[in-house]
Amino acid sequence: MPHTDILFSLLTMSGILALAWMTPGPNMLAVIDSSLRGGWSAGFTTGLGISTGNVVWSIVAIAGSDVVFREFPQLILAIQLLGCAYLLYLGYRSLKTALTPSADHRVPEAPKGRSSFYATGLIVIFTNPKAILFFASVFTALIPPDASPTWKIAAVFLSGVIPTLGHTFTTTVLSRPRMVEKYYAKQRYISAVFAVAFFLIALNLLTKLMS
Repeated sequence: MPHTDILFSLLTMSGILALAWMTPGPNMLAVIDSSLRGGWSAGFTTGLGISTGNVVWSIVAIAGSDVVFREFPQLILAIQLLGCAYLLYLGYRSLKTALTPSADHRVPEAPKGRSSFYATGLIVIFTNPKAILFFASVFTALIPPDASPTWKIAAVFLSGVIPTLGHTFTTTVLSRPRMVEKYYAKQRYISAVFAVAFFLIALNLLTKLMS
């Protein structure tokens, strides 16, 4: 696998992981909720639990992809198309949020007690259907068939580091109620940007598949 392709694929994966972090949902809302109730350390610990879950899901996806590529090569295209379809779905959801005057911002309940914040992050990521589908489709679709062990280690590393940095930013900037209110006030505009980004990434993947 050429070095330029390796760099491009990892940069693409990094961008999608960053978008997944920025997209309003159970993960981000759980970090915000923990930050408001327990301060910066609570939000950081919750985010760390979520990032740990991301690493686990990425390892499962990569291990599973090896079996698919080796035993069921005919399913590769189907998995990649599923990833594109899910990106389009996320774009549709973001667009729908952008066009909706108000949205339901429910935060998953977290167990009480500072020692449980890490467990809260794990519970949120392991029970989040969107996260499961993301790693089963989009993440897997981005794994090249000839990916080297180094590439796979880098992908797992990115799946943990990028969300950790993102959630740390979230709990640092949005730990005050006033900042959270401002965030939600601009959510429709942010969702519009997400919609465009998801659509463009999906079209880029589809173009590569059809070429």
